[in-house]
Amino acid sequence: QEQLPDFICTQRTKRSEDETGKGRRWKQRDTLEIEFSFVSHRPSWKLLKLDGKPSRLNYDYLRTGFLSDAILQFFSLPGSLFGAEVETAFDWNRWDTLAGRRIAVFSLRVPESTSRLAFSNLEGPRVVGFHGVLYADAATDQVMRLEVQVDLPSDFPVQDSKVDVDYGEVSIANQAFFLPVRAVVQTRIAGHLARNETEVVTRGTRP
Repeated sequence: QEQLPDFICTQRTKRSEDETGKGRRWKQRDTLEIEFSFVSHRPSWKLLKLDGKPSRLNYDYLRTGFLSDAILQFFSLPGSLFGAEVETAFDWNRWDTLAGRRIAVFSLRVPESTSRLAFSNLEGPRVVGFHGVLYADAATDQVMRLEVQVDLPSDFPVQDSKVDVDYGEVSIANQAFFLPVRAVVQTRIAGHLARNETEVVTRGTRP
């Protein structure tokens, strides 16, 4: 994340909910088109369109529903996974295929004591542990996909949260970076399920 130049991109998110909590009766809540800026290593969000129509609503208005800014944290999560102080436990899982490539799949677990993943609620951010699987290209060693389940404390209002992130090579200021290109975030709050499906559709340097 520290190596990223200033840039601006557009994120399109479809938000859905299932009030039964069983994951079989999803109803689309809305669609969002958001301008995401990363300038001087500081993120900012601006709502461009709500349900396909231009909107002047403040981005914070969207917090009346489940809003996932988690994709930002996955700019640097691979570094957090492999950092010397993180103490990630890796285990071999299997060989697989992803987008026609041979993929090595590893199970992983990061304890709360060394985690850098922060989960926010009304009381503010809280560092949490997590576990999941990592997909790496066997030829290049590049991380291609992460599937992460957050280890939430029992007293947390959110009972369950998971994030699936796909990475791809993108060009920013004529430099190649592997960054999140798609993400699906799902959470359970008070027995209800909420899911956000996000795709990054354009990128460019900040004017």
